[in-house]
Amino acid sequence: MGKVIYLFVIGILLLNAICSVANEVYLEGIFQIKPFIQLNLLYILFGILIQWKSAARILKKKAIKPTMLLIPVLMLFILIDIPIPILAGIFNLNHHLLGLFIAPLTNNETHSIIGMFSGSLFIKSIDP
Repeated sequence: MGKVIYLFVIGILLLNAICSVANEVYLEGIFQIKPFIQLNLLYILFGILIQWKSAARILKKKAIKPTMLLIPVLMLFILIDIPIPILAGIFNLNHHLLGLFIAPLTNNETHSIIGMFSGSLFIKSIDP
């Protein structure tokens, strides 16, 4: 029961940190890069917290066993760290086929989902 309470408290603290940093990303309508990266790291940490049993096993054994799943996870880490205005500027969203895949990435909620998913997959990819 004590572990559940600790995890609940850590989860609440992470969610408070996410809300705090999310308010700084678009400070006065101007995009800020440092809080954006901090926010993505907090999403990844929350994803790791979701897989807390595997993370505890990794820390307890002090051993990792990387799998091929680590490659897509690293690609997701890179993808979510590309700022949204830069992503929209690089890719022409008017192109129908390219816009179909890139347009969802210009949404903040999509970044949060991908961040949590990649944090969870990261733990799964190195779990012995």
